[in-house]
Amino acid sequence: VVEDAATPTELKRNHTLRTGGGKPRERRT
Repeated sequence: VVEDAATPTELKRNHTLRTGGGKPRERRT
């Protein structure tokens, strides 16, 4: 979480994966 909050871009992705209900990488795999 800290790594995702390190940059605004990662923060947006973190919010997106949170809204998606988890990490998209894990869901794809």
